[in-house]
Amino acid sequence: MQNLTRASTTGATYSSAQVTDLINFHGGYRRGMWRVDLLRKDKSYKSDLTPFIDRLTIAHDTTRAVQRTCTLDMVETAASQTVTIRDGVVTSAAVDYINDLAQVYYRLGAPSPDGGWIEFSLGIFKFKRPGAQIPGYATVRTADLSDLSYIPNETQSVTGPDAIPLTLPAGASLIDVVRALLVNSRDGATNNSGVAACAGVPGCTLPAAWIGADWPTSAAKNATIPPGYTFTEGETFLSIINHLLFYIHCYNLWVDESGVFRVTSWPANLDYRTAPVGYTYSTQTDSIITPGITEDIVLDELANEVDVVVEDAARNTAYATAINTDPQSPISTANYDYPIVKVVRDPHVPDATDTNWAAGFAKLQLIIASYLTDRVTFTTAVNPAHQNLDVLSLQVLQNGNPVIVGGSYSQTTRHLSLTDKFLETAWTINADLPAPGSASSLPGAAGVVTNLAARAAKSGPTMTHTCHRIISLCNPDYITTNPSNPSP
Repeated sequence: MQNLTRASTTGATYSSAQVTDLINFHGGYRRGMWRVDLLRKDKSYKSDLTPFIDRLTIAHDTTRAVQRTCTLDMVETAASQTVTIRDGVVTSAAVDYINDLAQVYYRLGAPSPDGGWIEFSLGIFKFKRPGAQIPGYATVRTADLSDLSYIPNETQSVTGPDAIPLTLPAGASLIDVVRALLVNSRDGATNNSGVAACAGVPGCTLPAAWIGADWPTSAAKNATIPPGYTFTEGETFLSIINHLLFYIHCYNLWVDESGVFRVTSWPANLDYRTAPVGYTYSTQTDSIITPGITEDIVLDELANEVDVVVEDAARNTAYATAINTDPQSPISTANYDYPIVKVVRDPHVPDATDTNWAAGFAKLQLIIASYLTDRVTFTTAVNPAHQNLDVLSLQVLQNGNPVIVGGSYSQTTRHLSLTDKFLETAWTINADLPAPGSASSLPGAAGVVTNLAARAAKSGPTMTHTCHRIISLCNPDYITTNPSNPSP
């Protein structure tokens, strides 16, 4: 989650608790408005697009390579020519769809008597497809935009003049190579990564200031590139980067609300429950949840055996098997009536000549395949503080008691309750832009939900959340691995 401690546009500072009260309509009222800035390619301010925006959608989905996207419905008028490219020439006030960026803000009205706004950026986006319709007197241009990871997703690896595919430098740290793939020059001749071992690595020429300062260090992620580690022509840099991050137990590369590229390590054994709660959503006190929570328990992705095959034309083939033998696991080979086998073929496991790499990869894949996934979707009023893979506390109560769904999920008698910690994997905001300074007022005294449906009807723009509760059905200590020797 973004930091909730904020200063308003007048300079007054508000605590996390005060901003939370504003988000939750504490007192039954809040003011909200949107701002859309047009930026130059270096992120410097160019002009205000807000008056020309009819509606917008912002979606963040961690299952996609480019995780955050935006759609803007923009009205063009003959008088303003504000968002037009005329005769192939971009005027000073127009949008240069090739180079310009757009930054979207949600603004919360600060408490009286401040009169200012508390701003949250929701992302910096690059234009992709600015299509247009002419329904009447004005042209409505619906522009699709993506976050800045669109840049490495559009950069592809190439085969050199000697027909050798992209080869990463042996001995270099994987995390250092990821940075080099973003900031080095396209031909690799200019090494902006700051690491001598990454000289020659081609990159996307992104400014170093766009790289997050909180990346894991090479000391913490001590895996190195093996000899002869190649990627075929046409594979995107973003795909290569996410491959490397997976092998050092990091989530996919993501871009935050300020357009900064971020890398986040997995928690131990992928147990998100060890992370602090970023936000609490309750159906009882200060609720901004609308009626209609849905749940989906995913059973068809489980496995008790994973077979990994590492095939790479430039290297040897390696095999490894991981098996769940946990005597307490309901899906282990000891307790389940038949094997549930998942075969993973991956040519990019970093060191296929080392069976420990393949065996470790197989164990990791089995840990993931031993998770029972409980997917919950719900809708709220807009909460602009959400980022990437936020841990949420969901409290779904009826008459003060947790709502119980489903049956037992382990050897114990514990049941699945919708009051629990969840990992948010996707969120979407849909908004028609209201007049500046307009407010959403909700019925009911502060802290009391008198009518959830009535609150929902007057809460303004909505935000849909998709969250996962991941329940381990296997103790990793009981996973046995059987690496084979690489084939000659």
